[in-house]
Amino acid sequence: MMVWTDAAEAGILERVDAAIADTSKEPHAYIKANGLNLYKDTIFTISGQGCGSSAGRNPNTVYAVDLETGQTTQMQPAQSGMWGVAGVAIAPDGMVYAETGDGAYDAATKRLSTSVLEVDPATTQIKDYYSPTNHEWLTERDMDMNYTPSIFNYKGKELLIASGKEPHACDSLASPRS
Repeated sequence: MMVWTDAAEAGILERVDAAIADTSKEPHAYIKANGLNLYKDTIFTISGQGCGSSAGRNPNTVYAVDLETGQTTQMQPAQSGMWGVAGVAIAPDGMVYAETGDGAYDAATKRLSTSVLEVDPATTQIKDYYSPTNHEWLTERDMDMNYTPSIFNYKGKELLIASGKEPHACDSLASPRS
């Protein structure tokens, strides 16, 4: 049995053979991450809010680590932060969803603060997104997104729920598609 662990102080995703406590396999280096989420043979995780970032490196990143090949791909969006201590949410079809914090917003350049990003698992690039219509108002008041989204099936529909600091529900987030 293989166990993957986030060695937070070192910023390394490490493979451990639990039967013999062997960690001799090459570790996957990355900055400190939030949550390790598995889909097929790939672990997805995020880092954000400057946690564990090194000089000259974007601290806001979605990572995909292929467990078969050891290859790590990443998406580094230009906005201020990635939220969710449980990492990303992964839909049954493998699509990855992450929330972003407040900051500059420019949809044309994909600076998508206070938004939910749909990330293609094969390319780790933004495929789609949802931004609340009042994202500027939310950002001005530090009421951005703040949790890992949840995905579930309800009455035959796949729903995505994303939370923010604004104190009321938003019906617009009733689907993973924007």
